[in-house]
Amino acid sequence: MFHSNPDGETEHGSNILGAVKKTFTPEKHLPCFAHTLNLVSERTLGNLADVQQVINKIKSVVTYFKHSVVACDELKKLCNLKLKQSVPTRWNSIYYMIDRFISCSNHIASVLINIRGGPIMLTAEEIDLAKEIILVLRPMEVATKELCGQKYVTLSDKKKKLKVFLF
Repeated sequence: MFHSNPDGETEHGSNILGAVKKTFTPEKHLPCFAHTLNLVSERTLGNLADVQQVINKIKSVVTYFKHSVVACDELKKLCNLKLKQSVPTRWNSIYYMIDRFISCSNHIASVLINIRGGPIMLTAEEIDLAKEIILVLRPMEVATKELCGQKYVTLSDKKKKLKVFLF
């Protein structure tokens, strides 16, 4: 069975696309707008070398904290928040990872400066770029939440929400 709603809307997986096109017709298929929006933001970020470098550096620091009990415990003493790791299959996870990293960045720097062998903390310029990335990704996150806010969203509901978002 494939994931589709009565409007013929699906995710972009080739197996799903093939099943919908075979079962119905290619004209009946509508790609999931929220999924398309997520793909656009991911591909855009991936094409910007300096942005991708900052994201990779944040991922490296977050991964270090997720694997180091000492670093994680020290961060817990300073900050009541846990770092969030991006997951390719989770929409907006890069946004959530960067947003949490920025919120905790001063505490992260305090921990990293006292631990030998840890990753290098982002520079002030890199943190500024991360803040700009958040400003760009925030509307995508808001739109995705709106479009996926119901368990079974109809196409007509999405059209109404899209009009509100764009105008």
